Amino acid sequence: MKTQAERRYTTRKMILRTTTEIIIERGYNACSIASIASDSSFTTGAIQHYFNSKDELLAAIVTEYIFEIEPSPLDGFNFAAPIEVRCKKVIDAMWEYYGHEHYSVVWEILIGARDNSVLRNYINVFFKRAESQAIKDIANVFSDLPLEQSDARELTLFIGAHLRGVSMLRFAKQNNKTASGQLEYLHQVLALRIQQFTK
Repeated sequence: MKTQAERRYTTRKMILRTTTEIIIERGYNACSIASIASDSSFTTGAIQHYFNSKDELLAAIVTEYIFEIEPSPLDGFNFAAPIEVRCKKVIDAMWEYYGHEHYSVVWEILIGARDNSVLRNYINVFFKRAESQAIKDIANVFSDLPLEQSDARELTLFIGAHLRGVSMLRFAKQNNKTASGQLEYLHQVLALRIQQFTK
C-alpha cells in the first residue's frame, strides 16, 4: 500500500502531466485550473490543494516535470576520461534537459507568461540555479585543465544556447536525425575548444 507521501507525489505528477498535455494540444491560453479539472479526475479544489495558483502550477511544470532529472547524468562519471569522451558526456547530460520530449512546453509557458512577472520570477530563479549548477558541473568535468570560472560560464551558455536551438529545430522538423547530427557537430566543436586549454 502506498504511503501518504507516495500518493501525494503521484497526484502531483498526474496534475502536471494533464497540464502539460493541455498546453501541447491547445496552447498556453487554454490552460486553467478549470480546464485541468475538466481533463482529469480532480476537482479544482483538489488541484488548488497541491498548487496555490496557476502560476505555481506552471512553474512546477518547468522546475519539476521537465527539468528535474535525478540522479544527475554526470553522477559517477570518470572525470579522468579523454577530453573527447568528457565533451560528449557533458553534451549528452545537458541534452537530457533540452532534449526532453516536452521541452516545447517551456517555450509556450515563457512566451505566454511574458507579461506575468510573478510566474517569470518563479522560473528565472530556477533557471539561475540550474545554470549555476551546470557551470559547476563543467568546471568539475574539466578540473584538470586551467579553466577560469568565466570560461566554464561561457562554455555553459554556449552549449545551452545551441541545445535550445537544436531542440526547437527538432520540434519544428519532427526529425531526430537532425538533432543527432547537430549534437555530434557540437561535440566536435566543444572538443576542439577544450583542447586549446591543454596547450
